[in-house]
Amino acid sequence: MFRFLVEGWRALVAFQVLTGLLLASPGPRPHSVEFGVDSYLADYHLGTELGASIKASPIDRTNYLDAVRDLGATTMREEFMSWSLIQPRRGGEYHYEVMDDLVGKASERGIRILGLTYFFPPWATVGEDRPWNYKGGQDGRYQLPRREFESDFKQFVRKSTSRYCGCQPESLRLKTPVREWVFMNEPEGYGGINLGADEYAHWLRMFYEQVKSVDPVATVVAPALAVPGIWQQGKFAGKFLDHLLSSQELNGPNYPYIDVVDFHVYPAFMGSAEPDLYGVNLSYNYVRDALAAHNLNLPLWLTEMGDNSGNLTRQADLDVEYAVHAASVGVDRVYVFGLWDYGESLWGLLEDTPSGQIPVRKPSFVAYQTLLKKLTDNQGVEFLGPGRYRVLRETENPTYVLWAPGEYSQLPLFLHGRIRVTDLQNHEQEIGAGSLKLTEHPVLVEVLD
Repeated sequence: MFRFLVEGWRALVAFQVLTGLLLASPGPRPHSVEFGVDSYLADYHLGTELGASIKASPIDRTNYLDAVRDLGATTMREEFMSWSLIQPRRGGEYHYEVMDDLVGKASERGIRILGLTYFFPPWATVGEDRPWNYKGGQDGRYQLPRREFESDFKQFVRKSTSRYCGCQPESLRLKTPVREWVFMNEPEGYGGINLGADEYAHWLRMFYEQVKSVDPVATVVAPALAVPGIWQQGKFAGKFLDHLLSSQELNGPNYPYIDVVDFHVYPAFMGSAEPDLYGVNLSYNYVRDALAAHNLNLPLWLTEMGDNSGNLTRQADLDVEYAVHAASVGVDRVYVFGLWDYGESLWGLLEDTPSGQIPVRKPSFVAYQTLLKKLTDNQGVEFLGPGRYRVLRETENPTYVLWAPGEYSQLPLFLHGRIRVTDLQNHEQEIGAGSLKLTEHPVLVEVLD
């Protein structure tokens, strides 16, 4: 069924491009889009799924945050408000040392942290006051706390928010405070555990109220949906959002107790033989429609997206294609997953370099870095057709991101005169527009005349 829908979408796009209907359609109004990266530097415990790939030392945090700065990303989603790490024992001390070092170094580099709030300690979830250990998703960290621990949770959230918001007398003095928080991750099935919409809503409201009591202008982001709107096991995934927004637990003056809705899309999981770029549209529209059904119009952030191809050139191409296309559908932010490879996971922009060493940059790092140089001052990204995107810029002529997806390999008619062409490894050349030969590898094009 899903394959049929995707093929239908492709056919519709092709028809619209050929007839000019797509260019005539208004689509989402262009607006500036911010780009970031997902990191896991806060996972310094050997028991995480990162295993021996953790980067737990202070020099690692220096080296990897240097890489994020050099990448040009201005925001980094990080597992930052991790109750399981900060208070591993009930009634025990709060351990903020690693988080303090991480946020201090990020702040000095002008990197804004989007703080991801999970995991939870087993003493609060499964009633076992013990250190946790990753067990393929079945550890208590992935579950919501028991309600008997509500007071502990409230205290933890208030203390953590106050420590990093820069808005309270006891706050750390940071150039770039933490004022954006994501509550939990993929609650409809992360690690094989569905948290349940009503129970999630109960804790989301509590989280929202505690954060706002400390920092009224903080941004609360939820629920980090996993690839919503796709066909899974005979039904559409994504109903969690509808159930969440319908929950009686969210009835109150600040309904829906969410400032921004975030979701995740992995095109590699959405195609049959090849990754499906337009799966981003399906998920975006599905979330937007679910909000509209509840008379809501909230900003949308795509907080996980990327490629794990073992072909490094292919990964670089796809990371750029995904980021540019996602920016064109209407989201306000795009985060590429993730910062480095770990175990058998090849999603990273950096290699799994041994701890203590300067990380090795993959072609995907250089490609994303090259893209961000051209998109930093963007005022929106417009979809012009398959492999055709126009980046509106504040003080420059538009930048075009172009590649040849199969039959759409002809030179765009809007290119003329002298142009500057930049490939994804940041090699530039100035040529006549008629000399440009598009291939499957994206290039960045600026008209000079």
